[in-house]
Amino acid sequence: MSRQKVSDAIGIHHSKILRQPFKSSKSGCKPYGDSTPSWPVYARKKPLISKPETILDMPNIDEVDIVSYRHLMDWGKNGDIATIFLGELHLYSFESGQKTSTQMNNTLSLCVKFDSSGDRLAVSRCQNLMSILDAKTLKVIITIKCKCIWCYITTLEWTNSGSLIMGCSRGAITLLPNGTGIPQCMPYEFQGAIADLKVSCNDTYYLASTLTGDIFIGGPLIDEFPSSRSIIPSTKLIRSTAWHPWDDSILAVGELNNRVTIHNVKTRKIIDSNIVHPYFKSPDDCKLDCLTFNPLSGELVVSFYYENPKNHNNGYNILTVFKNLSTRVDEVRYHLGRVPHVAWDGSGTQLASLGIDENLVVWNFFGKISKTETWKKEIENKNASKSRKFPTPKFNECIR
Repeated sequence: MSRQKVSDAIGIHHSKILRQPFKSSKSGCKPYGDSTPSWPVYARKKPLISKPETILDMPNIDEVDIVSYRHLMDWGKNGDIATIFLGELHLYSFESGQKTSTQMNNTLSLCVKFDSSGDRLAVSRCQNLMSILDAKTLKVIITIKCKCIWCYITTLEWTNSGSLIMGCSRGAITLLPNGTGIPQCMPYEFQGAIADLKVSCNDTYYLASTLTGDIFIGGPLIDEFPSSRSIIPSTKLIRSTAWHPWDDSILAVGELNNRVTIHNVKTRKIIDSNIVHPYFKSPDDCKLDCLTFNPLSGELVVSFYYENPKNHNNGYNILTVFKNLSTRVDEVRYHLGRVPHVAWDGSGTQLASLGIDENLVVWNFFGKISKTETWKKEIENKNASKSRKFPTPKFNECIR
């Protein structure tokens, strides 16, 4: 009997069942092959992720919002996890377990984003408003309006230099220099709502993607928008994008049909492209929800939703780690339903996943604490993270 049949029969779907080495997968790829990486990566030689470190209850998450918008959750460098639901911002301190929330008359919605230091966070508000809050006191530092009269802020992104970019439902993008300066509006507007904004690791490029499936690249961002832009050819199926953590030119683009394409933005060439999927599943059974690079190892994490063809109400999420687009090196499963939101902690060693099952799950990405510390010493990108004490696992707490 296959491992998958055993897993389904006993009702346990976890990495300890799926982590055993296999001779081949359905795609014919060797799971732990030595194929040449498509991007800079320090990949694990064996699976490391085990059971969840922490599971938090996230009540009243709107299923439409969590699938449609990309920044309902973020993890600041100060250790706080921020989420928005029921019109308020909720913070959970991963170090102390303390929970705080705003009292802003249920006027917050759709997206939240910490700056690079974790001291400030930007939140979208009703209509065309956006506010920047002090992360410790949750007091409003500044509130600005989008130039559009009838719109709502759909995405937010900070540059490493401390400027804020925001996009709206009418395709307008605004830059706020240093988070306090005079708003600069992009001289051109996009067709359709801005679905996502991302800045490369050294602020060399910015990316804007729309709900219509187009991706626009520009840069550099200093205190104003560049006058030129380039367009990545799109199949109108764009679901998620991710910049490489230390190579400014590398961009991963994930599509709804499970195709992931690795672009070199500087040379405007495609490095790699492949239809990806988890172990034991075919691409037709899965949907790509989001992808992200680990800040330390450069491994690519893809969140898949498996829709059971025999029972559409029995779907679940699978997080798969890739060394390249044909080599899977780790995989775990916990959430029931889709997981379109993931975020890394300040050390780059822990991953938070937020699903429509109203669970926010934290994983030790490099396994147990001892293994994590060993791994951090082995990879070359040491100064991207500082060693910190990991908390005792907590389960079934409510983030409110």
